[in-house]
Amino acid sequence: MKRIYKYPLEAMPVQTVEIPEGARPLRIAYQRGQACLWALVDPDRDMIQVQVLCLGTGWDVDYPEENLTYLDTIFDQIGYVWHWFLIKTDSDV
Repeated sequence: MKRIYKYPLEAMPVQTVEIPEGARPLRIAYQRGQACLWALVDPDRDMIQVQVLCLGTGWDVDYPEENLTYLDTIFDQIGYVWHWFLIKTDSDV
């Protein structure tokens, strides 16, 4: 049975998040001052590590566009805008 799980995100450009294989990201938003990723997951699947990229508006994008999957854009409490992506790795097919 699938469920929606929340994964807290850190305030850093690139981070690793452990999620069940086949998870479908739904939304990134702030909850109580913490950026979080909500995903539709099958909790019985094996856990995998994915790379998540966070870029501010106007920042350089140092990855080929074909290696990025857009997730969401969020606004923080002081007015900055953050754009979130999954980074496709060579092991992703």
